[in-house]
Amino acid sequence: WARDWFEEVFSMAALDTQQYLDTPDYATNGALAAQQNMRLETLSRIQRSLTTERPRSIDDCVVWARHCFEDLFNNKVRQLLHNFPLDRLTASGTPFWSG
Repeated sequence: WARDWFEEVFSMAALDTQQYLDTPDYATNGALAAQQNMRLETLSRIQRSLTTERPRSIDDCVVWARHCFEDLFNNKVRQLLHNFPLDRLTASGTPFWSG
């Protein structure tokens, strides 16, 4: 999952955005036209890259990195522990969190 996340955030977003900026007919005849089932995801990624998640300064980059870290290594872990507490047992009665 980490490799997929990294590729989407750092590779695909930049590549899609650059293609959008470089190709005048990107949406109609460019790479987006060939992506039948991924258009909405690609357009959302481009929009985030150009507007809401576009860093304006190094401080914006630090804030973005901190939020990513918080989401990946705090929020998701807490959610996992909420869904599967430490004392959770499997259907067979063994502890869920056993190796």
